[in-house]
Amino acid sequence: MRQVLLLSRLLVPVFLGFAGSVIGQDYTIPSIWQNNVSDVSRADRLSIAFEAASDLKQRINQNTGYPIDTINSGEPSNRTVANMLVVLASQDWHSGNSSWKEQVVDNTLAFYESGKEDLDNRQQNIDTATFGLAEIAAYLAYDKNISRLDIAKRNFDIVHGSFVNATDAQNGAYTRPLNTTCGQTLGGLVFFFSNNSDITVHSSGIGSWIALSARLYELTRNTTYLDAAEQSIQFMQTYMIKQNDSSVVVSGSFDPTSCAVGDGNPDDVGFYIEGLSIVANVTSSHTYTHMANELIPAVVSYSKWHADNNGILTADANYCSKGIFIRGILEARLRNPSNRGLVPLIDSYLTVQFNAVQTNALISGHDYASSWRGGSYETTQITTVGQIDALDVLNSAFAIAPMATTPPPHSSSVPTGAIVGAALGGPVVIVALVLGICICLRRRRRAREIPIRDDRIDTMNKIAMTDGDAEGLLTEPFILPAPVHNRSVSPPEKRGSQQRIALLREFLNNGAPGSPPSTSSRDLHIGHNSDAQIRSAGDSDAQQALERSLMLERRLDDLIHTLANQGETESNPPDYDGNVSSNRVLGQDERGV
Repeated sequence: MRQVLLLSRLLVPVFLGFAGSVIGQDYTIPSIWQNNVSDVSRADRLSIAFEAASDLKQRINQNTGYPIDTINSGEPSNRTVANMLVVLASQDWHSGNSSWKEQVVDNTLAFYESGKEDLDNRQQNIDTATFGLAEIAAYLAYDKNISRLDIAKRNFDIVHGSFVNATDAQNGAYTRPLNTTCGQTLGGLVFFFSNNSDITVHSSGIGSWIALSARLYELTRNTTYLDAAEQSIQFMQTYMIKQNDSSVVVSGSFDPTSCAVGDGNPDDVGFYIEGLSIVANVTSSHTYTHMANELIPAVVSYSKWHADNNGILTADANYCSKGIFIRGILEARLRNPSNRGLVPLIDSYLTVQFNAVQTNALISGHDYASSWRGGSYETTQITTVGQIDALDVLNSAFAIAPMATTPPPHSSSVPTGAIVGAALGGPVVIVALVLGICICLRRRRRAREIPIRDDRIDTMNKIAMTDGDAEGLLTEPFILPAPVHNRSVSPPEKRGSQQRIALLREFLNNGAPGSPPSTSSRDLHIGHNSDAQIRSAGDSDAQQALERSLMLERRLDDLIHTLANQGETESNPPDYDGNVSSNRVLGQDERGV
């Protein structure tokens, strides 16, 4: 058996490479496609998709885990619920959110995993495989819980009982009653129903199996899953997908006794494209990549599914079909970001569907109809299937949109963090700043009395600072660098901060200058001829500024003398008001959501 599997692995690329080599790739965007561009931002697209998902969630009965209209929808009911989970988890996965985790994991999947018969009846293999994909979608989107992966593996094992491997096909050893004229070519076939007496085959069932196998191989690197996916890909290429030139015929049903095929729907190839794209990506196989690159341009223009010849997908169904197709196309797009021909084609196609859904399928609020066609095909009927299909389109629209780029914030020359910190630092900081200003003024006065050459460079204004500048700079004390205060030469301090505050208030009330003017660029900038202007005896403004500076200096000296006499011991820490901690809240940064 191992030799047969190895031979199959070797022959599949050769066969598929030969089949694909006769077809030329054509990524030309059809000129008949309408509304294939959109200026809606990624944020707005995500908002639209979120609102649609929110409306879908509101339909769900929390006591059962699924919307009420899926109960009477016949055979596809479980499939609809599974696709609902995939589309919700996928939105969170692509957006990086966890908006629907509670619904997906804690509600619906919890019911499914508990074995509720109305969700896990295992009659159709497509249901089992799609629920496996839902478990993987939840695994990827949320907490990487290994139990999600274990259930997906279990579902693979369940469907594997309906899988025909290459060895059995060559030996004619089928587990079901089957007399076939197809010879030894049925390797990779998957029966649609789990009933061992039923030999029905649908492409959608095989496609969901390929997608599940491919994702399990990607996550586990267990070649059992890759072997299964590759054998089923070979079967699909042999019987279900016929390509010639730029056209394609996708078959949806297969008779294993006569090898006859029937018409297909979008979901018959949607799951398949998803799985094929994953296999091509994880194996780096040029054969599979070439196959996908040939198939996608053909199916997005497949006339049977695009009846209006404007690019809008028109193949409606009473079960999830169009959304699965869109999901597969999106997977191929995201797996091939560097393909300069395929990516614009897919983006254009998905944008056509996005505009059609917004224009023709939106009923009211955030509810969508199943038909995306306009005119007489418009309907006001709201269904869960229609909402899920539309949500696949909306998810793809924001997934392909470019990320918004935020320009870097403008850097201010004023250190606002230092200003805020100083403003909220408390009374002790205020006194320290006053002392610092006093020392600075004393040094300037001594500099006038004893000329000293200063060859240091002013890197900010390129000139030396003069006495006349003190007035302008004192209006913004917190932007000045605080001078070092040497406590070893200061008088001993012996009292608390309350008396210091009282003295400071008295000083400010009785002798402080008026409110400072707002700082402007003119106040902070010193011209090249400012030294000569200040030294001029006729400059009355400079003289007045100097007088005010000296008056302020004398008052600061008086304050320092008083503080020195009052004092407190150096070893005692400063006393803070009891509400300081509450005031610190004002300094917290505001962050947008």
